[in-house]
Amino acid sequence: MLITPRRNYVFIDHENVQPDDLSLLDLPTVQVWIFIGASQAKFSTDLAIAAHAMGERVRYVRITGNGSNALDFHIACYLGRLLHEDPDGYFHIISKDTGFDPLVTHLRQHKATVYRVPAIAQMAMFPQAAKAKAMAVVRPARAEAVVVTVEPVAAPAAVPTPKPVVAAQSGKPAINATQRLEQIKLLLAKHPKNRPAKRASLRNHVLATFAKTISSQQADELIASLVKAGVIRLDGSKVIYR
Repeated sequence: MLITPRRNYVFIDHENVQPDDLSLLDLPTVQVWIFIGASQAKFSTDLAIAAHAMGERVRYVRITGNGSNALDFHIACYLGRLLHEDPDGYFHIISKDTGFDPLVTHLRQHKATVYRVPAIAQMAMFPQAAKAKAMAVVRPARAEAVVVTVEPVAAPAAVPTPKPVVAAQSGKPAINATQRLEQIKLLLAKHPKNRPAKRASLRNHVLATFAKTISSQQADELIASLVKAGVIRLDGSKVIYR
């Protein structure tokens, strides 16, 4: 049974956080919006290069005017519109601004899959190992600052710790290794311009495709099956498609 991967919509509050690396988001199922404040004159070259590499899956929204919380309202507007168009999607606000939390809590109470996290690496779709590595790079000088405390849902001003939504919750039956292989082969064939070029990116793509219903070991086994089937070959960390 073929399971259509659910899309991930990522909204980056560039006034609040300025990531330099978008590699974790370089997946066919991810679309990114970068919201830039009206008074922001600088934009990271590394971020611009990373965004350019993702092509049409990255969009920029320049805020006009300097009203209070203008950028936040823009994010809320885009979030609401896309949630209406794709109610089954995953929505991620990347910001340290806890002012988003009441909105996120409200939407989650209405069964929407919405999160607010302070860094890309802390998104629910990524393994803990990737989160730890990325956070170590972001804040090497103060290890204690890496820990982000999130209150339970009952607290009105906080958002629950993001938890991956597994396929079993939707009532869909689990699929076996052979079915997973056929599905990932089909998905890679349908998106030739957006196929992961690195082994690590391909591994994250596999995990995200199956909504983390498989382990990291199973993802590696699936990559090995792609090699055995002649779909790809590995050259160090590079993935070469046949």
